Amino acid sequence: RRPTVAHGATLLVVDDDVPILRLTQRCLEKNGYRVLTATNGQEALQLFETHQQEIQLVLTDIMMPVMGGVEFAQALHRLAPEMRVIGASGLEVSAADGIEELLNKPFTVDELIAAVSRQLQRSTP
Repeated sequence: RRPTVAHGATLLVVDDDVPILRLTQRCLEKNGYRVLTATNGQEALQLFETHQQEIQLVLTDIMMPVMGGVEFAQALHRLAPEMRVIGASGLEVSAADGIEELLNKPFTVDELIAAVSRQLQRSTP
């Protein structure tokens, strides 16, 4: 059994690739997290505004139509400067403003859970 930090934490997962979005959601839920999903940055921002009190961490794809992950993370930080964001990309992406940690796709469940645990630990006062 993996150690999970902030068991039951609510995460917002954003990815325009719906099969990947669903798979990520299932992995996180199986590990005790509550997951809200969106398929682009604009949709994610609206969801965030509605559920801001519950969301403790955001995981976003970097390359998406409508509003990409970096643009979304920057807009998110204007609303909630303390919110931690994990970016995920299949391309070689360097660290970007507003993204605390980058996961390279495809990532394993262990890599995903480890990144989520790390960022939740850092966001806990």
